[in-house]
Amino acid sequence: YIRSERSIILVNFCFSILASNLLILLGQSQTLNKGLCTVTAAFLHFFFLASFCWVLTEAWQSYLAVIGKTRSRIIRKRFLCLGWGLPALVVAVSVGFTRARGYGTASYCWLSLEGGLLYAFVGPAAVIVLVSLSIIEVRYPRPIYC
Repeated sequence: YIRSERSIILVNFCFSILASNLLILLGQSQTLNKGLCTVTAAFLHFFFLASFCWVLTEAWQSYLAVIGKTRSRIIRKRFLCLGWGLPALVVAVSVGFTRARGYGTASYCWLSLEGGLLYAFVGPAAVIVLVSLSIIEVRYPRPIYC
């Protein structure tokens, strides 16, 4: 069971939560060094989005288990691409478009509220939550009462 898909998803989810919490504890207030603050904010953006993506991956894996889809290495690679690749893509695009402006402020190392960079986190997170909820709805439909 240690190498099962659920275990791999759970370990990656726990790692993303642990990394984001460590970054908050150690780097959130490192505003004196602008470069370190920018890197901390970008990694926080990445690890928080990764946490949402791993929840989506868990929902997807649960759905595949319910419909009886066979397990394969291709599905496992897709889980890893979704869990780590999608957040990396969002952060890379955000950093590229903003040229890292908006990552970190004078008082904290997180996404700036000015300039709309916060929507690069809120938007994907909201879409991920909606997709996860729709997968869960398919897995556990509500009973119809007459």
